[in-house]
Amino acid sequence: MKRVRNTKKKRRTKYWVRLTVFDNAVTAEASLENTWSKYYSNYSEIERKVYYRCRKSKLRGLQCSAGIYLLYHAASDQVSVYKTEYDHDHHGGKVRGIDQSVKKCIEDLFNDGITKPKQVIDALQTRTLELPSFVQIKNFLVQIKKKKFGSYIISLGELEQWCEQNVNIPTDENKYFAVSYKIVYSDDEAENDHEDEEDAD
Repeated sequence: MKRVRNTKKKRRTKYWVRLTVFDNAVTAEASLENTWSKYYSNYSEIERKVYYRCRKSKLRGLQCSAGIYLLYHAASDQVSVYKTEYDHDHHGGKVRGIDQSVKKCIEDLFNDGITKPKQVIDALQTRTLELPSFVQIKNFLVQIKKKKFGSYIISLGELEQWCEQNVNIPTDENKYFAVSYKIVYSDDEAENDHEDEEDAD
């Protein structure tokens, strides 16, 4: 009889150590910063545990041995923070997309007037942050612009509404306004063409 060898990796038992206790959930969650990502939760009548995994390891890949969970006490607002005895062992695995700390830095640069990908790369190189690719930076800048200024495409109806709201000359000489406007919809053009044909007859 042939024996089948079990090649499944043996799971290590995690030992948890209490790090600290916070007075409320807001300060406890803020202490995690950008190192940890929510993984799963366990509930009971007396407490709730929310487990976090290291962001440096891929969600569907081999997980880093380091871990944290927040213990929300039902009897009070206090939240205890527990951490595994194991240190990080993700071997510098890359996170998909741009790291949160780098995103924050790019947003700050954008608000300071640095809005071109090459300018952002030059600015990031002077810092000790992981440098994303040119395409990643370009795409993220598009996201920032869309969030900050809205979509580049507006309908004729939205344009007409804006003109109606800004026809009066403002007292502030630096404020924009519509001097005059005429918006022609495609249906109106068809009607005008039809009227011109009737006049010609």
